[in-house]
Amino acid sequence: MRRISWSLFLRILITLLGVGYLSFFKDWEDIWEAMHQVKLGWLGLAMLAYGLTTLLGICRWHLLLKNVRADLGWLRTAQLT
Repeated sequence: MRRISWSLFLRILITLLGVGYLSFFKDWEDIWEAMHQVKLGWLGLAMLAYGLTTLLGICRWHLLLKNVRADLGWLRTAQLT
């Protein structure tokens, strides 16, 4: 059986704490109203900016690793980023 790494355990714990906080201490009607006020154009632009930032980070790491003769493929570089 494979052991769960500490980082995965920590990410799951933080996610559960965040969901628990939203579930018990925030008013769902306020959250629902805020979600309906989101402008889809700005949300799409934010997601595009995040994706571009991630892609540039992958390119940067790939070039850095290639420079030190650690030839990894693009997919593996993306997994490590």
